[in-house]
Amino acid sequence: MRIALILVLLLANLNTGFAGPARPIQVTVDGKPVTFEKPPVMQRGTVMVPARGIFEALGGAVKFDSGANKLRATRGDLTVEMVVGAWVASIRGQLTPITTPAARINGAVMVPLRFVVDLVGAEMKLASATNTYEVKIPQVVVATPKGPRIEQVVHNAKDGLDVGRSLQVVVLGEASAQGTFEIVGIVSGVPLHEEAPGRYTGALAVTPALKIDKGRLVVRLTKDDLETAKEADRPVSLALPAALALLPAAGATVPTDALTVGATFKKKVRPNSVRLVLDGSDVTDHAQATPEGVSFKPDPATVGAHEATLDAITEDGQFIRKTWRFTVIASTAQAPTPPPVPVPSPTPPPVAATDISFVAPAEGSTVQTRRPAIQIQLTQAVKPESVLVTVDGQRVDAAVSNSGTTVSVNLAADIAPGDRQTTFAATDVNGKPVAKSWTFSVAAPTPSGPPALSVLSPSPGGTVRGSFHIKGVTRAKATVRVTVSLQSTMLFVTTESKKLDLTTTADASGNFDLLVDEKQLEKSTSLSLEIVAVDHEGQESPPVKLSVKRS
Repeated sequence: MRIALILVLLLANLNTGFAGPARPIQVTVDGKPVTFEKPPVMQRGTVMVPARGIFEALGGAVKFDSGANKLRATRGDLTVEMVVGAWVASIRGQLTPITTPAARINGAVMVPLRFVVDLVGAEMKLASATNTYEVKIPQVVVATPKGPRIEQVVHNAKDGLDVGRSLQVVVLGEASAQGTFEIVGIVSGVPLHEEAPGRYTGALAVTPALKIDKGRLVVRLTKDDLETAKEADRPVSLALPAALALLPAAGATVPTDALTVGATFKKKVRPNSVRLVLDGSDVTDHAQATPEGVSFKPDPATVGAHEATLDAITEDGQFIRKTWRFTVIASTAQAPTPPPVPVPSPTPPPVAATDISFVAPAEGSTVQTRRPAIQIQLTQAVKPESVLVTVDGQRVDAAVSNSGTTVSVNLAADIAPGDRQTTFAATDVNGKPVAKSWTFSVAAPTPSGPPALSVLSPSPGGTVRGSFHIKGVTRAKATVRVTVSLQSTMLFVTTESKKLDLTTTADASGNFDLLVDEKQLEKSTSLSLEIVAVDHEGQESPPVKLSVKRS
């Protein structure tokens, strides 16, 4: 009897369903998964998805007016305008009631998925097993007007940028468009400037707050109210702690007898994943690799500029790749000096060491031209055939004066804006090595027209607590004026009690950060902000207006 009872209980437990954690909401369009900047959410029985992601997946385009808190979506002859929180939408110019308004959720403007699907005449069904909403577009679709062409997106953060440097973005595409770039989910609305027809550039200073590991960089060009977006082919990494310590250090100059190429890892790696390439040759089989580091000692070591690339995979599966450059000079080590032997003639005076009296452009300076004059002045002559000059690891043509004390560089092409690493190495007429490595900067072209202005925080309609920061991006060194209107609500009546006028100055990369002290805000329950940027020529940006609540 007891055995039968136990069997019954076991069968009952086997037939009882245990609810696991809810699956995340997935969306596909014609079988292809849609990647959103923020995950879809279920809100009061309605699936809400980011507006930009769903409209672009369905072949449309979206613009968002942060001042008016309004989005405008286009697809073929379809135009839809929705205001966040409003229960009506403008569809092809006609005001139409909607059952669920657009909303700002987790920092993204979201719209009802069913509303958008029905709007474009698509079909949708739910695959319950995977919680996936499968959207299928009818075969006959009205052609969508094309936005401006984007051909190429490049940036300088492939291997990560340290704090204090700048993320540089270059875009090639259709001329006469307005452009911005963003790092999805981190920063958006960073302006691009058209420095030449169809060539756009932008920059973002790397700060300790921008810790990004393989972020998605997306560029947007807008022309004639149509927008095109394109993601960079490679991810962006900024302000990350170093994964390894390089040997020699990037940009270092070392003598031949002290040269070891490799790295010490901050995390243990899988030794069989290590690959070390020196000047294009794979030297892994001749290197010593352990979970803590890798080292290779060239024999013999070659004088001149070198480039190394190191790949490895950490024990927890993180991929590491680093490419760096360094310069090798002849060793100054001498054989032991034998005891002096008396000679009848007096000992000649020692030969003075060769020094570098100055370099141009100067160390740490900024030049305005894309093809600067590079010059090295020495105190003694050098052998012309021994001269080696590189810019960012690439050898450049150099001419030596008749006296042998001046080396001038002829750049065959323009160099990109940003920090440029320059290295000089040679042997003087006495056979002694002389070398120097230094950095100068090439300034980005000065943009024309009123400055662009992008406010990154606070978010329109958001909530601030106590003191808060107003952050954004505009033209370098522009003055940013902020007018804060203090408002209070009592018995459903809102009154304005006071205005504050605050100013700050953007840094060399256009970033600004203004602190609003809670002591200045009295007991106001809501704030209206108007932000304007003014450059050194007195040109003003269009104002950005937004409202926030105080908690």
